Amino acid sequence: MVPEAAERGRVPMERATGLSGVAERLTSTIGLASGGALVALLGPLTALTANVGCFALGSVIIALSLPRGAGRAATAPPSPAGFAGSRLLATVRGGPHVLPR
Repeated sequence: MVPEAAERGRVPMERATGLSGVAERLTSTIGLASGGALVALLGPLTALTANVGCFALGSVIIALSLPRGAGRAATAPPSPAGFAGSRLLATVRGGPHVLPR
């Protein structure tokens, strides 16, 4: 999703991946702290129910806010048949020669 969001937002890929990393680390830190506080204050079952509600609300927000067609591949993905057989073995054998460079 990051490459597509960067392209749609006309943001350099480096900046988009940086922002994605910051958001991921921040939400994991805040999520752990708030989850622990919720379990301590309300109990595990109520905290689990609140978690389910948050996931449902997040799904609805994402479904309503994404532009139509987002996340769909523009072209067909490459065929895995191109990497089968002796060509794969030749690529693997050639790999160690690249490392010293």
